[in-house]
Amino acid sequence: MYSQKIMEIFSDPENMGEIRTANAIGDAGSAGIGDILKFYMIVDGGQIMEAKCKAFGSAVAIAVGSVCAQKLVGKTLDEALELNINEVEETLGEIPDGKKHCLQLAKEAIAAAVNYYYKKQEKAEKEEVN
Repeated sequence: MYSQKIMEIFSDPENMGEIRTANAIGDAGSAGIGDILKFYMIVDGGQIMEAKCKAFGSAVAIAVGSVCAQKLVGKTLDEALELNINEVEETLGEIPDGKKHCLQLAKEAIAAAVNYYYKKQEKAEKEEVN
């Protein structure tokens, strides 16, 4: 069964949803494994000013997404890539072995969002030069 903290966050996730003005977006997962996480971030000056996550799947996926989004705010992009998944798990309590992949999905989705941001910045810089 899921920890009390997972169930609390699942019942009332604070950091879930889409940010329409996000300049960093990334996702990971597949319907085949049952869990998908998509992160939306607003980055300014290399720092994450706002972060939200949309999750499709289990209570664990939703809780992991919510906690990670909260932990991203105020971090630099490099710090976001180094997000400690063990701290996320400690925050949530015991995660069943069959759902620990949600932690890795969060890392992958955050990395995809950071990569998206850098590619978007690089494209904008190239357009300015031309």
